[in-house]
Amino acid sequence: MGLLSRASSFEDLDEMGKALVDRILRLPKGPGSVLTALNLLKTYSTFSACIHLLRTGGLYRSHASIGTTVHNISIPASFFSSDQEGFYKLSSIPPQLSQTAHVWFFPVDDYANTILLIITDSLMSFDPLSFNMILKRINSVFAIETDDSESFEINLTRFARGLGPFNGLVLEGDKPDSLYPALKNSVSTIGTAFKLKPGIFLIIFPKPLNSDFITHRLSRSFNSRIIFSFESDTARDAIQKLKPYLES
Repeated sequence: MGLLSRASSFEDLDEMGKALVDRILRLPKGPGSVLTALNLLKTYSTFSACIHLLRTGGLYRSHASIGTTVHNISIPASFFSSDQEGFYKLSSIPPQLSQTAHVWFFPVDDYANTILLIITDSLMSFDPLSFNMILKRINSVFAIETDDSESFEINLTRFARGLGPFNGLVLEGDKPDSLYPALKNSVSTIGTAFKLKPGIFLIIFPKPLNSDFITHRLSRSFNSRIIFSFESDTARDAIQKLKPYLES
């Protein structure tokens, strides 16, 4: 972790910062909560613009922004450094943004499925440490999970159609809010992930792939536990096997 990303105590925030955290956490959940939180952040931190982006596969797509006329931004995830942990200042600016700007990358969750890009200029005295302290306490406002609009059974049936025999792994994770989108991104090239219930997830992938290798990689990468594995030829058979994990 870089020097700039070292954790600081909440007590290091001034009273205005603490009051801001309390106010943002009391915002009612709704379509406008992210935008409202961004505007409140701008009253405390010195920056010109902020873009809230969600990762889908290999792309980050903008969800909300303030202070910029550039909308509907898509940035390849590979554009950002995979060697950095925590927040950092970009050495290269995304082409959609002003090349004279200073841009900071802030991960909202542990797997950087949701990020904030903070845009400043050379005359602004932006304090990334204070901003990061606040963000760590209000990150639930920005960590948006995309829910499937259809039932699990319908989505599994659609995905498994034409797949042939497949393997399934049921995982249990310690950080369910950020684990699900991270799993979906990680396995998108070989299969897919489903959320069965809070903290319990299903990975399915074609049977010819090495199940032991995938199990090892998932357990190691996401600090998750494989609690059930199975083989199936049809979605209907898989759903029968998964019944204990579908019940509340």
